[in-house]
Amino acid sequence: MPTTNAIGIGVRHAVTRALATHNLGPADATFRVESSRVTLDDRDRVVRAEATVRIGQSRDLIARGPTAWTGWVNPDGAHPLMVWIPSVRPFWMDVVPVTWERWTRCRRTPPPPGVDATSPRVDVAHADGRQFAADLGKRLPTADEVSAAWDGERFPWGPSADPALGRHRPHRWEELPEVGLHPPSRLGLWDLGTWLWQWTHDGALVGGADHGRVREPGADAAPVGLRLVQDAGPGAVGGSAGRARPI
Repeated sequence: MPTTNAIGIGVRHAVTRALATHNLGPADATFRVESSRVTLDDRDRVVRAEATVRIGQSRDLIARGPTAWTGWVNPDGAHPLMVWIPSVRPFWMDVVPVTWERWTRCRRTPPPPGVDATSPRVDVAHADGRQFAADLGKRLPTADEVSAAWDGERFPWGPSADPALGRHRPHRWEELPEVGLHPPSRLGLWDLGTWLWQWTHDGALVGGADHGRVREPGADAAPVGLRLVQDAGPGAVGGSAGRARPI
């Protein structure tokens, strides 16, 4: 399995460049970020990232089984840009929130003027979010699933509110950042942090505070985005197992 080093504006950008050296797109690759770090400016904004990326063969990981899949993106070759989340009922989760770019490809709705297409799609009604997920063969996560993905720490990246590891404060007006600027969590997820609330399957919000606190929707919970999941097998909440659509 080759290991490649790359530099980018954010960690996601660095990973994309690393994969491109092997003529791979992120949605087509099986990979894991072995290590990464970012450089911040005086306002704690990411200005440069370095990443070491291990590129694998899905057939090799399939042979080893799910216990070896931690941190690998698309380890089975059938779930593009998703990671395996071990829990009582394991499931797949998208590595980043739904972006404006992704929403536009599916809904043909351009982002508002001045909004970065690689930033999360926010201000989506719960019903619209559920339908968007269903259209892609996925669904919204339950609060318990977000808790499992949160990985037991105060923040998804660890015990401290470190601006070099993740954005832990709400965005300021017109400063919604693009996805994937900071290093991914141990489980391979980007941006599962306290600045972005997200819809759950049953219409609650989760995130936005330490330990992924669950709350009811309200004007003081913003911004609200989406992160999609897919069942790992029959009998789970909403949806069915199978290949996820790489959109």
